[in-house]
Amino acid sequence: MIQEAYKLQTDSTQRIYFFESTSPERTIKKVIQFEELVDRPNLPSLSMKEIYNIGFGDVDDETGEVSDTIDSKNGDKDKVLRTVALSVLKFLNAYPTVAVYAEGSTKSRIREYQMSLSRSYDELVENYVIHGLLKDGSWSLFERNINYYAFVVYRR
Repeated sequence: MIQEAYKLQTDSTQRIYFFESTSPERTIKKVIQFEELVDRPNLPSLSMKEIYNIGFGDVDDETGEVSDTIDSKNGDKDKVLRTVALSVLKFLNAYPTVAVYAEGSTKSRIREYQMSLSRSYDELVENYVIHGLLKDGSWSLFERNINYYAFVVYRR
């Protein structure tokens, strides 16, 4: 499932991951953070005690702040998405009783996440359960060719 991805580094909690997106023109520092959702409105009823939101974006070299709205246009979108997906699997291996909630910061990013999940679905479903948020606000098990607005994934 996970093809070529960037090398991930993590902190001691395995809740923050770092990698660098590289192209001939530049190198962009990226960070992926998993933060527990305390307020869980409208999330599917799960047996999980904890649900973590995944956030990811570019690190500004000058300020150190992370932006999840920048379109880096570094020519490596698929490799970056595979790296983010790999971080989710690593996180769920480190914390096997939690779930990860994800939604894109833009409609196009949500669509990219959905297409990535669809491509890897057959392999993922063996070990993970994936729910998708429908337009009407309800959650259903993930199916290909249905539009979702957010996702929750956890280990079987």
